[in-house]
Amino acid sequence: MSSTSTSTGELLDLASLMKASRSLSQEIDLKGAIANFMQVIQENAGAETVALMLFREETLILEAKIADRQTQPIDSIPVEDTLEVPLAIVNTVKRTRKSLLLDNCVGETDYVGDRYIKENQPGSILCLPLSDRGKLRGIVYLENNRTIGAFTADRVEVIELLCAQAAITLENARLYQESRKALKLERELHKLQQTQIQLIQSEKMFSLGQMVAGVAHEINNPVSFIHGNITHANTYMEQVLELLALYQSHYPQPHQEIEEAMEEMDLDFLRSDFEKLLKSMGNGSERIKNIVTSLRTFARLDESKLKRVDLHKGIESTLTVLQHRLQKQEKRAEIQVEKNYGKLPLVECYAGQLNQVFLNILNNAIDALEECELQDSLTLHIGTEADGKQVKITIADNGVGMSEQTQKQLFDPFFTTKEVGKGTGLGLAIAYQIVTEKHGGKITCNSTVGKGTIFTIIIPR
Repeated sequence: MSSTSTSTGELLDLASLMKASRSLSQEIDLKGAIANFMQVIQENAGAETVALMLFREETLILEAKIADRQTQPIDSIPVEDTLEVPLAIVNTVKRTRKSLLLDNCVGETDYVGDRYIKENQPGSILCLPLSDRGKLRGIVYLENNRTIGAFTADRVEVIELLCAQAAITLENARLYQESRKALKLERELHKLQQTQIQLIQSEKMFSLGQMVAGVAHEINNPVSFIHGNITHANTYMEQVLELLALYQSHYPQPHQEIEEAMEEMDLDFLRSDFEKLLKSMGNGSERIKNIVTSLRTFARLDESKLKRVDLHKGIESTLTVLQHRLQKQEKRAEIQVEKNYGKLPLVECYAGQLNQVFLNILNNAIDALEECELQDSLTLHIGTEADGKQVKITIADNGVGMSEQTQKQLFDPFFTTKEVGKGTGLGLAIAYQIVTEKHGGKITCNSTVGKGTIFTIIIPR
């Protein structure tokens, strides 16, 4: 057989290479990326045994292994604690960061003392580093016991090419996994917010301090780590896209099946969508950093017995508490309070909690008035009326008003338009839960930028 035909037999055809490359680049889930990589390498490397090791911080972990072309169950264990690979060879590649090829391991004296080699007597061995941006991300171990010199120069070149792309894909998938953890953490925090309100409205107030401390400990470290890696994730995604573009430029006429598949991929959309996802992660991690302080605000929500009360007395007592804020200040005139009270029956409710609702809404109204340019005609209007089997309370101001987007988020926990340190983002969320969940009522907001805001509270009688 001629050298040309031998070389041709060993080289992967273009279609197979492009298929393998596309397969590696499309997977973003870490477990899926690992499984995909193992399959691609097994199909294209001519190896009976394949082992993938990845770094977790400074520890090299055995993540996956195929032996005798069968996937082996691996529980992500440190390489130093396993006999699944020849440690001497792995450590050499780890130290030199260069590929190591042994055409006939039996005749090699440098690694004859390795326990794995003694027990398994492997034939051809190829061990390669997975490097990205100058950093060693992992190591790939390949073995063929049936053929001496199984890993030819041409095949090694192809394997190294696939490993170079895999290093980027696997690292990108790892960062994506961390981003998903941040999303999961935010969802768990949302559940925690709801639980916190329930605890605050129960007899378990004393446990809140311990919970806040626990949240701070469990959240701060992972959030800081995730936030710090967002920039790297953007970089790695760009590298993957650039590598795909490079393949397209060097192989402009791929197999029809590959060309059709590539046309279905919208790289611009993938780039845009992934960037939005990472931006969302960054914003989410920033929000989480202030949660511990915000949670303490929940604890101020008191609870009283269900009883029939005069809501006007509750409103008046709240205005008394806020009197210092209504008075004339250095940079603004006194805030005028206009009252239009209707004839209300006694309403069965949690009086203390409704007072908290009035306090939160009135505080927001005063804040809006203080931001208003009309400093000489600042007005609060409070109205009440009985309407069938319910009562309606309106609290209006002629302050700065709010945009439609702000109104959509107004009752979300921790949402605030105030500067850092000047608002917890919980006052209206608490008010919403008190009115809707505790009293079966409704609370709405109607606002126009530059004209003012009206809050409407409806409580069943």
